[in-house]
Amino acid sequence: MEEGEQGSPLLDRSGRLEDSYIVGVLIGRGSYSMVHKCLHKGKSERACKVYKKAHLQTGLVPSHVNMLVKLSHPNIMAIHDVFETDVELQIVTDLAMGEELLERIERSEHYSEREASQAVHTILSALEYLHSQDQPHGAVFPENLLYQTEAPNAQTEAVRDAHAQTLVSSPTTPQIYNRSKLSQSPTTPQIYSAPHFDSELSTTALRCSADIWSLGILIYIMLWGSEPTLEELMAQVDRECEGLWSDVSASARHLITKMLQENPSRRLTAEEALRHPWVCGSTVATRHMLDAQERLRTFNARRKLRATTHAIIATQRAMSIVKPLRNCQAIR
Repeated sequence: MEEGEQGSPLLDRSGRLEDSYIVGVLIGRGSYSMVHKCLHKGKSERACKVYKKAHLQTGLVPSHVNMLVKLSHPNIMAIHDVFETDVELQIVTDLAMGEELLERIERSEHYSEREASQAVHTILSALEYLHSQDQPHGAVFPENLLYQTEAPNAQTEAVRDAHAQTLVSSPTTPQIYNRSKLSQSPTTPQIYSAPHFDSELSTTALRCSADIWSLGILIYIMLWGSEPTLEELMAQVDRECEGLWSDVSASARHLITKMLQENPSRRLTAEEALRHPWVCGSTVATRHMLDAQERLRTFNARRKLRATTHAIIATQRAMSIVKPLRNCQAIR
């Protein structure tokens, strides 16, 4: 970890990251942070996300970090420790090594609404907990929903990365924690953002409601296999999804309609959505959705290509900045 000029402590915490963890390889990099694999006391693998203090809204750090470490839910990535140096904030979290939700769906031998409903129930359980704590997730995207391990019975984790959006000074887009790797959310289409939503001006209630919109889009993708344009989506919701897909149950279409209301006051809350018959599994169809799986393969491939392209562009931009700096240092 790099050191720099003296900075004022942000947290009332003592100790150093290196005293409790063996810091390992770099496994991800974003515009404002880096992620290292680390080993806790020689046995537990975890991830350490490192922010430069120069990029943080320092006034928000103490209260927000104290809130994050108190969150506890089986489907939310836990924060185990927080450290700081003169120039860095270091957040130690679970290390999720499983595949993304949509990747597992793509590979499933049998995929029906029942499996989709079970996954949605898990995600909603995490959101309901966060919202009960007055904490929106803020990034309910496919890249943020992954399994703890590759095991068939592994738990889904609704990865909590809202500290990237709240702490970073003047954030333009949230960062995505993708299977322990960082990519930038330009890879995530604006379709996940609720209409007329401004994260900097919205109240907590509106931001929680925006999570429901994002999940509604995700359910649409899970059942159809690709994302709609906003125009297509609004036309379908206005018709209450009638004729949307002949092989998707009326109950699933009803849920999507209630989650994708343009007026946030008419959207379901996470608590209400958890009680919906489709989410509870009582009105799900059990037919194997082969066509949706095939479309998901194409959708996932396109997503990965988009992520790779943006990663290459980001690296090239970073190098274009670093190279002149190195030349200046050489001249000195």
